[in-house]
Formats: sequence, C-alpha cells, structure tokens
Amino acid sequence: MRMFTISSIAPTLRRIDARAFQIVALAFLLSAGVLRWHFVIDPLQMLLCFSSALGCQWILGRWAKKKTFNWMSPWITASSLLLLLKCNALWSHPLAAALAIGSKFVFRWKGKHFFNPANFAIVICTLLLPCWVSPGQWGREILLISFTILVGSGVTQRAQTWWVSLGFLLSFATLLGARIAYLEYEWTIWLHQLSNGVLLIFAFFMISDPKTTPRSTQGIFVHGLAVAVLGFFFIFHEYEFNGLLYSLFLLAPTVPLLDRHLSSRAIG
Repeated sequence: MRMFTISSIAPTLRRIDARAFQIVALAFLLSAGVLRWHFVIDPLQMLLCFSSALGCQWILGRWAKKKTFNWMSPWITASSLLLLLKCNALWSHPLAAALAIGSKFVFRWKGKHFFNPANFAIVICTLLLPCWVSPGQWGREILLISFTILVGSGVTQRAQTWWVSLGFLLSFATLLGARIAYLEYEWTIWLHQLSNGVLLIFAFFMISDPKTTPRSTQGIFVHGLAVAVLGFFFIFHEYEFNGLLYSLFLLAPTVPLLDRHLSSRAIG
C-alpha cells in the first residue's frame, strides 16, 4: 500500500492556485462569523454580493477581451467585503462588489491593480454610503486570533507575500508598544489592541495582495511602515478607527513610485 507523506503531497500542493487556500480560509471565517460570532449578514446580501462580483468580473473580462473567466479573484473580494463591510440596505453590498471589481479594470499600472479591490470599495462605501466597519463584532477570542494568524500566515506564505504581512505587523505593533510605554499603560492594552479581527484580516488578506504590493524587498518594508505610520496617525490622532483602511487607500499611488525607484529584487 502506498504511504502518503508530506514530501509526497508537497508537489501537488504547490500546483494548487494559492487563491484556493485563501477562498477556503475566508469561507471558514465567514461561516464562523455567522454561526459562532453571530454576524448580522442577510443570506440575500451574500447571494447578491457574490453574484455582483462574479457578474462584473465576467462582463468586464469580456470587455477587456480576457480569454478565461477568473472566478477566484471576485469570490475572494466578495468574501472580504462580507467580512468587513456592514450595510443595512440590500443593494449596498452588490454595489460595493461592483466598485471593487470595476477598480481592477479601470485603475491599473503596468499589469498591477492600483488599488486593492476590497479596500477601494470599503473606503468609497464608508465615505459615501450608510456603511461601516465594525471591529467589535469579532470580539477578542483566542480561537479567532489563533486561527486568523495560522491560516493567514499559511495563505500569504503560499502566495509568497508573507513578508508584506510581517513587515506591516511588526511596524504597527512597534508603534502601539511605543505609545503604551510613553503613556505608561498596562501592557495588556497592547495585546488587546493587537487582538483585533479587522487588523489581522487587513494584515493577512488585504495589504498582502500581490497585485498591489511593491515588487522589491525594500519597497515592501517601506510601504508596510508607511501604511502603519499613517494608519496609526489616523487612529490615535484623528480618532478614525478605519485609519488602516484609509491609509492603504491613500498610499496606493506610492507603490508605482517604489517599484520605479527601489531595487527590483524581491524576497524569494
């Protein structure tokens, strides 16, 4: 009888599209959110959101004369929107999905997306529509934190973008720690601030998008540090709790500059 070992299945795992792992991870988080953490998501909202994302991808793909239909990318985008964006109106999520997918085709730079699609839609919707992001819905449960870090690390490493997440998290955690030390707060507050579902999903599933991150090692760390610093300023100086999302949106134009002026050698 043939024995299955890690070494024997490794080649098969390497052939699987990295986005498949991300779809599974986001599906688990979405299911756990609805069943365990009681996220208020109408089933019709989910259906409309996924339908809008897939439909827009198909229509715009035909317009752009794409040879194949890429269903994984819009599915990931719709999952991210359902996890982070809260809206009461049924039309808000499908509109957000359309904005997200549309941004991929409209805002492009040398084969890359200018904006992370989900980030673009969330920022536009929270500014212009009755939509919001609710960090409190995740709670502070160790199961959520551990699973998000574990799966997020696996997904980003499989996609070879885990350095992006690591650089950002180290930068943001350092800023939070410096603030705690300066204000002489208890260090349990530091752990509490890091134990945030939105922060972890942002780190492992949004800022690490390979289509919107710098190509070089230097660019990756400069970009992660810049997003962390600007997000920190928004959160603690402007009291804008969506600061990290706005920071990534506003700093999107710097990625082409980093690609142009810094070394093209990337982390392998």
